[in-house]
Amino acid sequence: MKKILLSILSIVGISSIGYSQCAITTSPTGNCSYGIMINAFSLAGVASTGNNSCGSGGYNFFSTPVRTLLMGQAYPYSATVGSGYYQMGFAIWIDLDNDGQYAASEMLVTSNQATSHSGNLTVPFTATPGTNRRMRIRAAYYTNITGSNACTNGLAYFNETEDYLVDIIAPPPCAGTPSANAVNGPTYQICPNGTAMLGLATTYTTFGNTYQWQSSTTSSVGPWTTIGGANSTQYTTPALTSNIYYSAIVTCTNGNATTLASAFQVSVAATTTNSVPYFEGFENIAFNNQLPNCSWSVTSTSNCRTYTQTLNANRQPCTGSRYASFYTYYVNATNHFYSNGIQLYSGVTYSAGLSFRTEYYGYTNVTGFSLLYGSSQSTTGLTSIVSQSPAASAVCKLMSGTFTVPSSGIYYLAIRATANSNYGTQYLSWDDLFVTAPCSINNSTLALSASQTTVCKGQAVNLTASGVDTYTWNTGANGASISDLPNNNTTYVVVGTNTLTGCTFTNSQYVVVNDSPNLVVFASNAVVCAGQPVNLTAFGATSYTWSTGSNSSFITVTPTANATYNIVGGNSFGCQATAAQLITVSPSPVVSAVSSAPVSMCAGETQTLTGSGASTYQWAANTLFIVAPSALISPNVTTTYTLTGVNAQGCSGVTTITQVVDPCTGLFESTTTLSGVKVFPNPTAGFFTVELNSTFDKTIELTDVSGRLISSTTSKEGKVNMSVSHLANGIYYVKIKSNDAVEVIKVVKQ
Repeated sequence: MKKILLSILSIVGISSIGYSQCAITTSPTGNCSYGIMINAFSLAGVASTGNNSCGSGGYNFFSTPVRTLLMGQAYPYSATVGSGYYQMGFAIWIDLDNDGQYAASEMLVTSNQATSHSGNLTVPFTATPGTNRRMRIRAAYYTNITGSNACTNGLAYFNETEDYLVDIIAPPPCAGTPSANAVNGPTYQICPNGTAMLGLATTYTTFGNTYQWQSSTTSSVGPWTTIGGANSTQYTTPALTSNIYYSAIVTCTNGNATTLASAFQVSVAATTTNSVPYFEGFENIAFNNQLPNCSWSVTSTSNCRTYTQTLNANRQPCTGSRYASFYTYYVNATNHFYSNGIQLYSGVTYSAGLSFRTEYYGYTNVTGFSLLYGSSQSTTGLTSIVSQSPAASAVCKLMSGTFTVPSSGIYYLAIRATANSNYGTQYLSWDDLFVTAPCSINNSTLALSASQTTVCKGQAVNLTASGVDTYTWNTGANGASISDLPNNNTTYVVVGTNTLTGCTFTNSQYVVVNDSPNLVVFASNAVVCAGQPVNLTAFGATSYTWSTGSNSSFITVTPTANATYNIVGGNSFGCQATAAQLITVSPSPVVSAVSSAPVSMCAGETQTLTGSGASTYQWAANTLFIVAPSALISPNVTTTYTLTGVNAQGCSGVTTITQVVDPCTGLFESTTTLSGVKVFPNPTAGFFTVELNSTFDKTIELTDVSGRLISSTTSKEGKVNMSVSHLANGIYYVKIKSNDAVEVIKVVKQ
């Protein structure tokens, strides 16, 4: 029925435009003037011959050579169009089901406008095998071809159609488990709400494989969600707004063994914003009509274009190899490119511009070309920065201006071209869009102040900068204020940055550093004995102030304990230095003296005086001078002795001891003495024994040094015990009388 309908339409002269399929024998009308045609074509390594001329009405049929295509196998194709100069869209159809029609679904290749096209063509496994199948290729001047354009007459002002023959061969049936595979997809980020074409890295050359696509929002290993109706070797995703993983299950129906293809993540670009300085030269676009990023937009994809190479009509970049253009030939419209968002701030004057060029004839059909800014990617509220009317220049011409924004926020640049539908310029090409905040028109005052500009060495100087946002000093410090202790004349340099404009400013301050006095203090002796005088002398200054209150360079001090003496010295610059001198005071020895007769002695006796607490000793009295630790004395009267002791540090200490002398008179009643009398122990702490080997009665009397009788005992015993424990320490006398003889013995109680 569909063939009959198409035949009727052909008979009555009705165009097949708009229908999804058409007869393979239909010859669409075309125009190959000026060589704007299909110049060369190759498929599966087989190049066409004789197709570099335009057939009647822009159509050619080539029955040889016949290409052989295995279903499921990817075959490379290439085509050169438009004499390699004019861009043309390109497409390939094959009558896969052998019904004599080119259906929209049988378009296996479509490629956007370019001067050359290449890629891979794959016959799906759903095709019907057979020989001499019709294959159609079409090229159309500056037109992107769709599946329903297989037979469209007048597809573009210039277009050509060529038909070929191919043999479609079915592969052998699959067996066992399909070989490992992986999902392929776009290697770049797709734009939000964009779609992605996915396929398998390995093409199976066997028949009987089935495919089931699945997706996961979690990871490359699932969990997976089956995608209904996605059962071919390729899959086109729906509009995507976030990253998502895809995989495919490949099943060999002969045994139902399966393989899970390695997953692929489709990456969705985030919103792009920039800050100043901003530059766009299109050098990062990979193919024609690609925008710099997903956040750019245009009002017309047919009139707003980007390119990766130089083309006719003076289309070429100003710098690099990529650029943008407006199509303006017989166009009666205003079109816009909109940049992604750019952060701008109020209070800053910005400079913005771009370079453009047109054909060299000076046509005036581009009535206006402008650079504007606005708060959205729309014509609403746009403010002009700079414009050109009419816009015509055979060479790249810079168009720039300055502007400010009313409030801080995200703004968009709009590049606008208006054409009046007249004959003339075909393209207005533009390049090198920029926004800067020139420091020459965004002046900031960087102020710098110092607490003082003349200081003494080692004295702090405080510096404060103001007027911008951040500060960096040549000392390595950051911040608005710094403090430093310069030792020499120093220039302090601060670089300040305005964070909104990125502009830097420099200021400096020279600080004179005067030398401080080289103050030195000498001590006549740094270690002295208590009370010994010390001379302190200062040098190196012109004025002096001691901690003692003296203003002389020379002072004498007599410390009794360790002491630090401070001095401040000044010079003619008014600079001061300080110094200190520690005087260490060695302690005097604590000297003590004891006598072998601690209470008293009898006149004419010899006693020993002993000193302690020092290293060397000197004894002195009226008639005595001895240098020794001990001294033997025999005074007849009570005498005071002075002991001077000197320690290892040379310091001396003094003490005195008075030796009491008793004449010891009136103690004896007889000059006859007893022999063999012993008194022991002597000295004693409380008891002593009187021993006399005699059978005569004996009287024992105990008296003190004054002759006072303390006790009296009579006994015939050879040994008599006496007690002095109740008496005070001192010297006592024991008188023993027996058989008219007397003996007196001194006893010491201690």
